[in-house]
Amino acid sequence: MKFQENRIINLIILYHIFLIVLGRAQMLVNRLKQLIEQKQRVVEQENEITDEQIEIQALLEAKARERERAMLMEQPPPDYSSGEAEPEALPVPAAMIHDHQHPGKRQGVNAVSCEYF
Repeated sequence: MKFQENRIINLIILYHIFLIVLGRAQMLVNRLKQLIEQKQRVVEQENEITDEQIEIQALLEAKARERERAMLMEQPPPDYSSGEAEPEALPVPAAMIHDHQHPGKRQGVNAVSCEYF
């Protein structure tokens, strides 16, 4: 009888140890789920931040272009009356002269008949 009582006590102890280990394992599984969810939120926030950074960069570039255009429009034309030399005028190409005596006629080109080929 003593042997069976010890065996029952040992089984009860093992059962309680099993429940403790199972409870601890469940807590670890729950913690792992929380960490996975937190990681997903962080990744989503990083993606949102990246999208916002792209939008901000585009806005900054547009404002810089706008400022540059405004500065170019505000600059007065150069004042050459103060003694600065005027920029050299660009050369004008010479007019092309066309021979209108034989319009449509090709000069210097001999027509070759197809019968030679």
